[in-house]
Amino acid sequence: MEGCEIKFPDSAFFREDGKPMFIARTDKDGKMISDFKQSSLQLNSIRQKFFEIVRDRKNESKTVQDEYFKRQENANLDLSITNGDKNKSFKKKGHK
Repeated sequence: MEGCEIKFPDSAFFREDGKPMFIARTDKDGKMISDFKQSSLQLNSIRQKFFEIVRDRKNESKTVQDEYFKRQENANLDLSITNGDKNKSFKKKGHK
């Protein structure tokens, strides 16, 4: 059965004894999946996997942030050029 899209951070769930029970996350299609494989539930494996996820998300957000600032700089540059042209036109007309 297929469900609806959900935004769910990669999460590890643990038993009362402190051992990992399963990992839940969202797949590429936005569907929530869980991983019960013993090989994925080793603490070192979980730590490494989550470290990689955090690193990748930081890199993705840095790329998005860089693009945003680039657009802001271009918008400010366009605005200053436009304002500069207006000031020049006033000076040509004899206004101070």
